[in-house]
Amino acid sequence: MNDQVNHVSSSVTGEVSSKNYTNIGVTKFFVFTMIGILAFFANVTIGDQKTIIITHLVNFIQQTIAPITPYLLILLAALAVVDVFRNPARNLATTTGKVFSVVRVLGLVCLIMAIFHVGPALLHDERVLPFTLHRVVTPMMVVIPVSALFLPCLLSTGFVETIGLILRPIMRPLLKVPGRSAVIAITAFFSANAVGIIAIDRMYKEGKFTAREAALLATSFCTQAVGFLIIVAGMTGLMPHWNLFFFGTFLILVVCAIVTGRIWPLSKKPDTCYDKCDYQDEEVVKQGLIKRAFEEGFGVAENMGSMATKIAMTMKATLNVLTVVIATSMFFATAGLALVYHTPIFHWIGYIFYPVAALLQLPDTHLVGASGSSVLVAALNPAILANQTDSFVTTFVLACMPITTIISFGLTVPVYLTTSIPLKLWEILVIWIERVIISMITATLIAMAYSALFL
Repeated sequence: MNDQVNHVSSSVTGEVSSKNYTNIGVTKFFVFTMIGILAFFANVTIGDQKTIIITHLVNFIQQTIAPITPYLLILLAALAVVDVFRNPARNLATTTGKVFSVVRVLGLVCLIMAIFHVGPALLHDERVLPFTLHRVVTPMMVVIPVSALFLPCLLSTGFVETIGLILRPIMRPLLKVPGRSAVIAITAFFSANAVGIIAIDRMYKEGKFTAREAALLATSFCTQAVGFLIIVAGMTGLMPHWNLFFFGTFLILVVCAIVTGRIWPLSKKPDTCYDKCDYQDEEVVKQGLIKRAFEEGFGVAENMGSMATKIAMTMKATLNVLTVVIATSMFFATAGLALVYHTPIFHWIGYIFYPVAALLQLPDTHLVGASGSSVLVAALNPAILANQTDSFVTTFVLACMPITTIISFGLTVPVYLTTSIPLKLWEILVIWIERVIISMITATLIAMAYSALFL
């Protein structure tokens, strides 16, 4: 993960300079970028299934390892627990770290109960432990590493730098953030939320972002990795509409950033730098932007080193993250579903969102409200609840929530609170409410337009 953070930070220096490159750099740029784009976006028919290449590969691996899947899951969750005791200084130094260390242990316990059918009958409701085991963590175990296998083709070959530089001119007028943040926005969408948040924190301390810019970026673009989107699309039946889902969620993220950046509390954040350091202005490219952008990308590709090494480093970092994700997701998804199905708490909190769902004339208004509230505990909850509706529009709205709301105690909130990014807990909760409402409205409009044109 540190290597990924270094890559993000070093790519956004504020200086855009042409780098020396040869035909080798140009070839690497186009070949590897094309492989990454095809892997994530090209629909291919194999047998009777038409879907993206990564999904075909995931399905094949899942079928192959099915007999040993339960034991692999226990092993991964157990490694997350072992890490707590092997690295107590890192995991137990803060209250947040201690809480999430306990969550790892509880996640392993939930996994053992699900696999060996022990524990309270309430948790063995088909909608709780069995669902979490088979529909959440089992796909996650394969999708995340398979997605990580192709990520270096997009993150390490200059593609992100090229697109980031091209987008620079619109970042300030559109989002009120510097152009260098375009790289953060794109990388975070393809990488992992923690990577993006930590990179933003580092750049905030270096004077490259103000307090307002850092808070806005951390809560607007540091969402789930693309592998998570594949999991959600599979769970909600949206894989046949993958490109709509992928680009639709990105559009919603942009809309949320535009709106939340202009309203309280983010709009009231000061434009001051960390510890009164000087703000680092960036060079403005006024002529030859496209040419400079590709030169930047070609230069990165020229100096990227071995792709095999990049993949190996990414897979190593992914394995470390995967152990924690399996354990924590098992607990939070189980706890969230048990609370949704066996208590009224999320339905009560959901009253915040019921009026919006009613105004949008969404089917299953109460389901949408409960999903909007439960996403705060476990990001996957809305996607899980989407199985209770037959409406394409409602399904799309609920599928978008885990990605576009961003804020979740199971994922981003602990990372926010361990950085220097100036976000108080009550501010985070207000931004969460704002993002859920904006996401609901924007996703509904996108789904309705798509339904009218194509369904």
